[in-house]
Amino acid sequence: MKLTQSPRGWIFVGLLGWQGVLLLASNWHASLMAHDEGWYATLAMGLVRLGDWLTPRWWGQLMYDKTSGIHWLIATAYSLFGISEVTARIPSMVACLLSVCLTYAIGYRLLHRQAAWLSALCLSTFILWNQYGHMATQDMPLVAIELIMIWALLQAERKGPQRWVWGLLAGLGLGLGFLVKGFMVALAAIALLPYLILNHRQHRHWHNPGLYLGLGLGIGLVLLWFGQLWTTHGVVPFQQIFGTLGIAAAGDYHGVGPWYYGWNIPANLLPWTPLVLWGIIKLCRQPLIGHKWLLLGYPALLLLQLQLFPTKTLYYTLQLYPFFALYGGYILAELMRGWTRPGASRLPLALTSYGYGLSGSVVSVIGLGILLRQWGPLNFLAAELGPELTWYGGLALVVGLSWVTLLLAWHHQSRQSRIRPVRAWLLSLFLGPWLAIGLAGIGGLLGNYSADMKAFCQQPAVAEVLANHTVDVVLAPQAGINHKTWVLASFYTSHWGERLTSVAAIPAGHSAWVSEAAVPTIPDTLRRLGTVRGWALVSPVP
Repeated sequence: MKLTQSPRGWIFVGLLGWQGVLLLASNWHASLMAHDEGWYATLAMGLVRLGDWLTPRWWGQLMYDKTSGIHWLIATAYSLFGISEVTARIPSMVACLLSVCLTYAIGYRLLHRQAAWLSALCLSTFILWNQYGHMATQDMPLVAIELIMIWALLQAERKGPQRWVWGLLAGLGLGLGFLVKGFMVALAAIALLPYLILNHRQHRHWHNPGLYLGLGLGIGLVLLWFGQLWTTHGVVPFQQIFGTLGIAAAGDYHGVGPWYYGWNIPANLLPWTPLVLWGIIKLCRQPLIGHKWLLLGYPALLLLQLQLFPTKTLYYTLQLYPFFALYGGYILAELMRGWTRPGASRLPLALTSYGYGLSGSVVSVIGLGILLRQWGPLNFLAAELGPELTWYGGLALVVGLSWVTLLLAWHHQSRQSRIRPVRAWLLSLFLGPWLAIGLAGIGGLLGNYSADMKAFCQQPAVAEVLANHTVDVVLAPQAGINHKTWVLASFYTSHWGERLTSVAAIPAGHSAWVSEAAVPTIPDTLRRLGTVRGWALVSPVP
């Protein structure tokens, strides 16, 4: 579908506010998750403190398990705003905001304005999207780069002097995507081939010199980085980069099974899973929708590649979520048109209203039961979740009551046909999940992943040692190492010392983190400042 008008600027402002509030809420109480967030944040911290942006190091060891783009982005944020958990997350949060706006812009071109902004609202209320939208990982920047590539290709379809500029931007994305998340960007490039080849008569991208120039520049940046690595460190970085790919491709690294995506994707698309599936079916049956190889073919082929890849994990599929949102937004727009179009069937809208309304009633009862401690079947969760269970009960009640009002809005228009509260219906549908995600952030359920470690490291005596003294780490490999605790402890440690295998090897005058297995061997000659997650921080006795 071709449109001559441009998206309205105020819509972008509204979408930035809609998503931005959720990102701010998730950083109300910020502490890092390890792995992978704490890992990237800690390696980037080393780049800034050592002044060597080429060489990520882990306690003196070269560490090129991933390409360095994400380290550079986080290190840039550190340089501008200082080192903290929130600044580590700035690149991902900016990429998240950009991706929401790009989803609207792409939906505007592929579908229409109403479907576009409803798609952006859907995307912003996926729980998984919000979680990775604030985490300091590679995933959200990669999604933003891929969406920029797609948007640039759509812009390049238009004739004019700027066509080659858009082609350059699309081609450049391949190299930038590799620097951010390595070979994963190749899957997106392959998924674009049906659109690029089968729709060539429509867009003529292969005749756009800017596309080839962008590809050349992007590949040139990668080769320049490779050259610097070879000159400085020899073959070691390449062994690590390609070795990581080999491990992931050799088998199911996480052990989740071959049908992981079959249940994980529908579960993480909640509460919009029915709308997404409905949208896919309706679009597949719609012959008048243009760009089908992009709207449907690209995510389908990308999902097929992810399914065939032996290692499966939930954040790989994050690349598909803007398109899932487009499907959900499209079907919502169709429902709204059926509401306002004279003579249109009201059955689909009635089914949607009753489905979400009755679900809201059930969820409200469950939430109220949790809050009142009267819901017996969930009592077994009390021991696991503790105080968090109350938060979950409150979130369930917020979502449930919102959807109950959706059903009331539907009944109101049914009784008074001249009054069609479309906005009230949409507000009831979206407000509950949006408020629940925001409250989950404020309550620390989203964004506050290692509160115990942060609280320990902020104690005055501990903070003074970590900020001003050289701190070694004592590991007992024969007993196993809690790498997550080690990563988080390293983030809060300003001056890394040596990796040691015994407490007795700690140099005189040095402080040290002592892993759990080595804690019983701490002598009286060292002062134990405290213990967290089984690890102890020790310093010389004054």
